[in-house]
Amino acid sequence: SRFWFVVKQEVRDDAPIGEFTSGPQGVSSSYAYQGAFIAPDAHVLVVDDNDMNRKVFRSLLKPTRLQISEAGGGAEALEMAGGTIYDMVFMDHMMPDMDGVETMHRMREIPGYDRVPIYVLTANAVTGAREQYMEAGFDGFIAKPVVSDKLEEALKDALPSDKVLPYEDDYDSARFSGNGAGAGRSHAGLPDDLPAVDGLDWNYAFLHLPDPELIESTVRDFAEVLQVHADKLDKSHALLMGDPEQAESAMEAYRIQVHGMKSSAATIGIVPLAGMAKMLEFAARDKDLDTISAIHDIFISEWRSYGDKLAGTFGIGGSYADEDKPGADADMLLAMLDMLHAAMEDFDVDAADEVIARLKGYSYDEGIEALIPELAAAVSDLDGDAADSVMDRMKKAVDSI
Repeated sequence: SRFWFVVKQEVRDDAPIGEFTSGPQGVSSSYAYQGAFIAPDAHVLVVDDNDMNRKVFRSLLKPTRLQISEAGGGAEALEMAGGTIYDMVFMDHMMPDMDGVETMHRMREIPGYDRVPIYVLTANAVTGAREQYMEAGFDGFIAKPVVSDKLEEALKDALPSDKVLPYEDDYDSARFSGNGAGAGRSHAGLPDDLPAVDGLDWNYAFLHLPDPELIESTVRDFAEVLQVHADKLDKSHALLMGDPEQAESAMEAYRIQVHGMKSSAATIGIVPLAGMAKMLEFAARDKDLDTISAIHDIFISEWRSYGDKLAGTFGIGGSYADEDKPGADADMLLAMLDMLHAAMEDFDVDAADEVIARLKGYSYDEGIEALIPELAAAVSDLDGDAADSVMDRMKKAVDSI
């Protein structure tokens, strides 16, 4: 069917908007990610419960040589801040248990943090949001999905001037190409051979992931935890609809979970899916059960469908129990699980990621194999309790073999 409608829109600004019809395709084709500084002695903390967001953040800033620490939630961030005074903190707003505003206020009470710039990371970049965050006590505002030049601009403005050094043209020349002295460096353009994926706009993704390797790793990360995040949202939805005593807490858990899913989908360019998630997020914010009831199942079905839609893209869709992988014996598996537990206890993100990568390099019995994606998601979320729970189940499975 075909239909049309007219929207009467108030003119808010008479300034020309430019070539509107070119859209992200025109922008991405001419886009070059420029960087003009390094800060190897600066130490930054990024706080976000979404692992994919943290990895993108770290990857975007790799050329600056910043020392970047990660926290998966407010409590962890406060513990880390208690032992280190960072030069700058980036704080996600919507996190479970303790949101970014409360975490920021508590962090300000730690000696030395009254002078540390704390910038909020948020996908709620609506009119007036910047002013509200500044009034709440933040020093700055970064909209998500993060755009790299805005991120670097914030860093240059907020980091101690003596730690911001001129960019070195020969740095990482294998990955970046310089444009002459002082000109900085730019990422390679968007590859021409990316596969067509229903609903995924590679041009839009490239605006936030301006490097082919970063696009590939981020899409693979998205696919890996796709079903786990759907399960979490389904669980919150079931509590919301079935247990009146838990309705309030379930509504907040639902809002935070779907907010993270919105951010993940938008980052890799699945804009329609992000739009549906945004509708559900706003419905949860407004406690609109009717809208949630009407859209939830449709959204979950569409979200899960990307397990099939992304199959084959960047090698996505292979089984963990691949025939080419060696089998892991019980002692080896238990040793790796102990290493992972220790890494999570120490908040050692790199060590935890390394153990997960090693776990994926072996084949397992069916019962253990089925738990690998769930364990990877728990580690990605820096959720120590969830990771311990999965590892306990894996150890019981080993004992029963």
